[in-house]
Amino acid sequence: MIGLIFKGILMGLIIGVPVGAVGALCISRTLQYGPKSGFVTGIGCSVADCIYASVGAFGLRAVSDFLGAHERIITLIGALLVMVIGVTTILKKDTGVKKVTAHPSFGKMFVTSFGIGITNPSVVILFMVIFANFGITGKLAVHESIFLLAGFFIGTVTWWFILIGGILLIEYKFGSGITRNSNKVLGAVMVILGIVLLIKLIRRI
Repeated sequence: MIGLIFKGILMGLIIGVPVGAVGALCISRTLQYGPKSGFVTGIGCSVADCIYASVGAFGLRAVSDFLGAHERIITLIGALLVMVIGVTTILKKDTGVKKVTAHPSFGKMFVTSFGIGITNPSVVILFMVIFANFGITGKLAVHESIFLLAGFFIGTVTWWFILIGGILLIEYKFGSGITRNSNKVLGAVMVILGIVLLIKLIRRI
């Protein structure tokens, strides 16, 4: 069982390391509102990823078929959501100072990042590839799936700790001025990622 937990941790780190839209959002919120906000943002994505990971771990063929059948519309919703959040982030005023008392609720931060993560059904294919590379090709027993998913969640959470720690270290070395204009840069990254998703979707039509 320890082996399954360890495999799950490694899988979680592999999934988490590519900094996509949620990564950019996590960085933006950490710089503007502090590490707690960044961590809540990361957790929202981790929960979404765990839901998709459970499709492979529990062999939920019906869910997999549903995602495959509705992948385009779900991806479209995700792309638009990323772009809207990106534009909203760009329009926020950069002050270079953390707004500790004026940040959105943690619930809203969780929901937005969860929404971005859960509207990316193509990640299921990535999970299947990772599962195969780790030798997990058949349906696991329920207790084995639980151990694997627990490790996966730990791995994704560990990545958010690493990312946020790195952001705080950079901020400490270069001063709070790094926060200034960060919204525009990170918001632009999210908009670009949303556009890329739309282009990929259009090419598949």
